[in-house]
Amino acid sequence: MNREIAILLTCCFLGGCGKPDSLSNEDLTNNDCLSADFLCIRVENTSDIDFDSFEVHFPDQVEKFGGLGTGQISAYRKIDRAYRYAYTEAFSGGRRFVLQPIDFVGERFVRPGIYTYQYSATVLEEPWVKGDWVLHGSLHVKLKVD
Repeated sequence: MNREIAILLTCCFLGGCGKPDSLSNEDLTNNDCLSADFLCIRVENTSDIDFDSFEVHFPDQVEKFGGLGTGQISAYRKIDRAYRYAYTEAFSGGRRFVLQPIDFVGERFVRPGIYTYQYSATVLEEPWVKGDWVLHGSLHVKLKVD
């Protein structure tokens, strides 16, 4: 197992992976976002894995984007605050993939505008098991200005 994944998993277990309070799940169109002065984010699956569910944990809310096949892009969501990356959990056929930020030291919130989180995935050779918690791979994200 590589060092990054070991650090990622250690932080998740030591720091917990709790969920923020709100959950909006309201789909917006590009026009909704263009005519407003707030933060709009959607997710794109740039990996070769079809995901059954995709959930992003922003500082003030959790957004469930549903299933995302290879190359698919979700609808936009109004986000209160976001960094250029966020805790993310996705499932594919019962396999769990996670992006676990270590911290946000030195990071600034993304300015209002329209963005896409572009996600790719790395599959572990062997699943990583810790009690009932099983990890099959990690997620990687790039923030794209739309």
